[in-house]
Amino acid sequence: MPSRTGRAAPLPPDARRAAIIEATLPLVRAHGYAVSTRQIAEAAGVAEGTLFRAFPDKRSLIEAVVVSAFDPRSGVRALQEIDRAAPLEERVTTMVELLRSGMESTWQLFAALRASQPGDVVQSHPPMSRFEAWDVLTAAVAEVFEPDAHRLVVGSNHAARVLGAMVIMASRPFGDEAMHASALPLEEIVDVFLYGLVDRDETRPSHPSSDRSRSC
Repeated sequence: MPSRTGRAAPLPPDARRAAIIEATLPLVRAHGYAVSTRQIAEAAGVAEGTLFRAFPDKRSLIEAVVVSAFDPRSGVRALQEIDRAAPLEERVTTMVELLRSGMESTWQLFAALRASQPGDVVQSHPPMSRFEAWDVLTAAVAEVFEPDAHRLVVGSNHAARVLGAMVIMASRPFGDEAMHASALPLEEIVDVFLYGLVDRDETRPSHPSSDRSRSC
């Protein structure tokens, strides 16, 4: 946060790097590699020289931004803040919003990088793969289901995996505008996840995998 003099308040090196990365993320999402160090410095409230004391060059900063995009910790914190006493449908709606927002943010970031410099690949090394990060988020989603675990026909972990898969396929935030426009409304994702597509008055047939899934 800039001080009243317009200069950034003193921060430890790691905190300064984190603040710069946070300020840079929306700029890279919008401009890709074309973002300028001047834009970044203004957004972070620092001088351009401060950027290069924190990072060797602009590319190193962009690589750090990409690493941060795979970090599931902010998503986990947001999931942990969901009120467990809220109705199940409300909690599922919030989870879908959070998961969809996170995925769209990451896809927009990579789309902007590809569009601004086709063929170039950022050589970033996230502390965990995107699959590992997704597993961490899935575990946090499962915890949100726990207060209603007795109502589910599958285990909380299995429900979390199903919800994640539905959000990925129903959101479709990749490809051209026509594909993006075909994304399912949030309310429909929640409704299908919780209540399915068959008549709710019909008797649900027993399924041999149901008992096994409860323990997953």
